[in-house]
Amino acid sequence: MLALICAAIEDPDDREFMTQFYLEYERLMYATARKNLSDPELIKDIVQENVLKLIPKISFLRQQENCIKASLWSLR
Repeated sequence: MLALICAAIEDPDDREFMTQFYLEYERLMYATARKNLSDPELIKDIVQENVLKLIPKISFLRQQENCIKASLWSLR
């Protein structure tokens, strides 16, 4: 899956961001898909399709990450 992400993104910073995003949320994405599906191959396909749909939204994802970090920082 990571190879597919890397191949689909030209910008190295965006590639690194999505790689880290995938590694951070991989388990959650698979667990969510498993709640409704039982076929492991279908689950893999669904997660892959959704990660690919997120690639054009990298700037939005970065903004959300920054908001989360700011919120966590304010809790200190």
